[in-house]
Amino acid sequence: MQAHDVLVRRPCLRSDSELRPLRWVLPMSAEAMNHVADLDPGPPRAYRRKLPAERDSITHKFVISACDPDGGELVDHEVYLTVGMYDDGTPGEIFLRPARVATELWRGLLDDFAVAVSMALQYGVPLLAICSKFVGSRYEPSGHTNNRAIPRCTSPTDYVARWLLAHFAPPEE
Repeated sequence: MQAHDVLVRRPCLRSDSELRPLRWVLPMSAEAMNHVADLDPGPPRAYRRKLPAERDSITHKFVISACDPDGGELVDHEVYLTVGMYDDGTPGEIFLRPARVATELWRGLLDDFAVAVSMALQYGVPLLAICSKFVGSRYEPSGHTNNRAIPRCTSPTDYVARWLLAHFAPPEE
């Protein structure tokens, strides 16, 4: 192989004349193959650890009492947090559902947050690393809660992160 050789793109045809995805072909000598084998393979690939079809879960109801921005009156925002667990008791997924009819935006954001946290847990991101990004996040509704261990929160994601840490983080963390 010479230094000026380049990658060649060749289409692979099926017997029924449909095109398959294109493959890149690089003609290499044995010496070049040895050189490629010595190169750093890059970062390790992440693998998803899927949850079993039947699993234990915990459902936790929490209430955030916040002032309504329109009327100034106190409004209770009820949210149900469900945590699906692996066989070893570690969390593998979360679901967040507002109890009342909430705005589509708020319901959608809570659902997207839950999906992102669930995917991170299944791909092996440590719970402490996930929760540390959301503890202290500030947006409405914020205020007093019905949980004595977490008497006040600055947002629903702040509450969820602190609750997950309190229930599933190892004692030294």
